[in-house]
Amino acid sequence: MCMGGGQKSAPAATIVMPDTGRYDRRLDDQMRALREQMDGQQKALQQQLQSSLQRNQDMMARITQRKTDQANSAAAIDRAVQERFNTLRGPVEDLVPQQGAQSVVTGAQQKGASRDSDVKRGGAKKSGKSGLRIVRSSPKKSSQTFGQGAGLNIT
Repeated sequence: MCMGGGQKSAPAATIVMPDTGRYDRRLDDQMRALREQMDGQQKALQQQLQSSLQRNQDMMARITQRKTDQANSAAAIDRAVQERFNTLRGPVEDLVPQQGAQSVVTGAQQKGASRDSDVKRGGAKKSGKSGLRIVRSSPKKSSQTFGQGAGLNIT
């Protein structure tokens, strides 16, 4: 084996490790800065989320209050309309018929129907075949039979 030629070789070299503490500190500082930046962004997003939720709750409270106000307003309007109606209508005693009030006299009662069943049917009726007939007054003139608007009148 060859040991470097005929020259006298230099003493064995020792490897000196560089001081890496400075590099380690720099890396730690950079990592800390990145973490703080990420935490700052996260805190900003969290704060934005919280403010958004607060605005949402405020808006929902305003909507609820407005609906309550509208319902109260509608109830107040209904009460006012009812009060006006009661004023126009008058007291309830006026709606009850008076003691001496008479019922309406119908045509059947004027004809002299004696029973309730006769009143319902329109008065006293003849019995038998003649009771089934519908009596109509006979027209005296043709002009009385046909009035205007009773069909096609061509003149």
